[in-house]
Amino acid sequence: MAVDTLDAGSILAATTHTQADQVARRAEHTTAGTTASACSSGAVASAGAAAVTNARAAVTAMRQLGITAADAGSWSVANRREVLDLVRAAIDGLGTVRGAVLVAERDSQTWKGTGAGSFEGWVGTASREGKKAATKQVREAEQLDTVVEVTSAVTGGEIGLEHAKLIARLAAEGTPVQRAAVVSPAGQAYLIGLARVQDLPTFAITLARWAAELDPVGVDDAHEARRRERYLHVAVGDDMTVVKGQLDNVAGRHLLLALEALTPAPASASTTAPGERDVRDIGQRNADALDTMARSVLASADTKPGAHVPVQISFILTEATWLAAKAAR
Repeated sequence: MAVDTLDAGSILAATTHTQADQVARRAEHTTAGTTASACSSGAVASAGAAAVTNARAAVTAMRQLGITAADAGSWSVANRREVLDLVRAAIDGLGTVRGAVLVAERDSQTWKGTGAGSFEGWVGTASREGKKAATKQVREAEQLDTVVEVTSAVTGGEIGLEHAKLIARLAAEGTPVQRAAVVSPAGQAYLIGLARVQDLPTFAITLARWAAELDPVGVDDAHEARRRERYLHVAVGDDMTVVKGQLDNVAGRHLLLALEALTPAPASASTTAPGERDVRDIGQRNADALDTMARSVLASADTKPGAHVPVQISFILTEATWLAAKAAR
């Protein structure tokens, strides 16, 4: 059966069957592993040593490329483009390798002996990139760990890492029906096929449409749940007004587009006189755009305060004048 014709029920049934097979294989592996543990421990140690050797070779090759890349301008067009393609594939593949090793390190619990308060904290310290960057790396690693066939497609050079991250995010954050579909072998095979032939923006749209078709009710419920979390607080202080809040993605996109429309890109420093350069940072430009938006709304006849109140004119008349006016009609 073609993957694109599978309904949610078929995918869930296939996933349940696959999970049952995995449980049976784990039981067989556990029984056999008791007698073969001594042999397997030596094999694991050998595999780990080989991984270290391969990683060192990759670093050595990278350093050599760094030296030769200084003369990239003298290379032929074909050589430059092939190197770009190969380096891109290597970076993507190494990203999945890092993810797999991070998950294994987390599961080993050995990091707890370092005194770090969390695994993300330990990674941030070890990499010297900080906890924020480490948290993002760990989250992506955990998501990629749920779609093994997809990560294999990245290391095999079939698809890009960013495509894989989109699939993995859906596998981790989608509705139960969507998650079951994505982690199933059939679902992964279908999405890998799409990722091979679609660029990232197109694939993101296709993936979102496929996910919505799998579970339209779940998508609507999830969207409404996110909308219920929206808020906007405006606190007026003595000197400044503080604006704080969060919007659902649709409203947020509308706001972003409106701010961008009211915030022209700063002119290049090379084409602008020093006194005419826009020295505002992005936050200041957004604040000014929000003020411009508010002023425009207040100036509009349709939206300014009191705009929908009908115009009223009062006349004070004597009874005789009123009666005469009525008679004249």
